[in-house]
Amino acid sequence: MWRGTTAGDRAAARRAQLIEVGIELLGEKGATGITVRELYARAQLNPRYFYESFADLDALLAELVVEVRRAVEAADENEPAKTRAAIETAFGYLTDDPRRIRILLTDALGSTVLAQRRSEFVRIGARNMAEQAARFYGIPADARLLRSTTYLLAGGLVELLIAWQNGTLELTVQELIDDASELVSGVGDAARAIAERRRAGR
Repeated sequence: MWRGTTAGDRAAARRAQLIEVGIELLGEKGATGITVRELYARAQLNPRYFYESFADLDALLAELVVEVRRAVEAADENEPAKTRAAIETAFGYLTDDPRRIRILLTDALGSTVLAQRRSEFVRIGARNMAEQAARFYGIPADARLLRSTTYLLAGGLVELLIAWQNGTLELTVQELIDDASELVSGVGDAARAIAERRRAGR
């Protein structure tokens, strides 16, 4: 099956196979329920091929959630509707395979690596919203109110996704994206009004 492929191609294919199996196992058992042995056994690979791609299980866990950051940052950087574009991109990626929500957001407390990635996810979301607010709402990017607001929103979006994933919120994906986008925009308008009142000394 490998005829005509390079050693690099084969290594990349094995790495992708391990990542897919890792997603399956995390979706079934959570971060605390899987082992390296189980990973390479289910992938039907020799143990050395696991360590060819990953130093340990934590390295694999970290790789599983890197795609989410790439998905968020793939949103259009030039449009005023960047907030909705980012939410559509990130929410679409996560809800397309709800196991990703569990891996990145729900199971974070079971793994130091995933907990760090969850914090990173919130931080990136807050940073992206702060950049847009500075660009389109005229609020300085380092303003205290802006930092507080964007972290509040990013954390709230995480909880919104978790509530959708576990069935607490019975919404379609489009309804979820619509509500999140409108709420973020509404809070942005409110933050701008507060900033203007503060500047006016009221």
